[in-house]
Amino acid sequence: SIARKLPRTCDPDFIRCRGGAVLEGEEDPLLGPDEDYPDWLWELADNYHRDIDDHLAHPDHALFKKINKVRQMMHRRVQKLRHRNPELASQLKFPTEAEVIDNIRQYEAQRKVNIEEGGKFAEDLRERASNELSGRKGGVGVHRMEQDTLS
Repeated sequence: SIARKLPRTCDPDFIRCRGGAVLEGEEDPLLGPDEDYPDWLWELADNYHRDIDDHLAHPDHALFKKINKVRQMMHRRVQKLRHRNPELASQLKFPTEAEVIDNIRQYEAQRKVNIEEGGKFAEDLRERASNELSGRKGGVGVHRMEQDTLS
């Protein structure tokens, strides 16, 4: 199976095909150099996280699946609101295709912000962990060793 991740050329640690093992308990197979694989394989990886505007420029089945999924979600939300507030039922309208696409754009914009913030958080966390580990000797923190020698 193809792992849904950035192309391997962007991630040098990606050396195994996750989920590619045929038998249980077997290790995932090692991946070869990028040149050994056909070009269409890399296009699959590129198409996985395309923006809605890219999808609209080149419509495909994934676009219609995405729009239909969000339309159903928004439709269910309107139905719940109508059920909970019968007096507002005539005012609550089901979403148009343009509203669905706008909703997807808003979601993707928020997702990009969350990914950037998550990346910054992960970098900060890694830095703090490495600083903490570099200050340790034999698994005990330096401040703990100083406290033990003082007492």
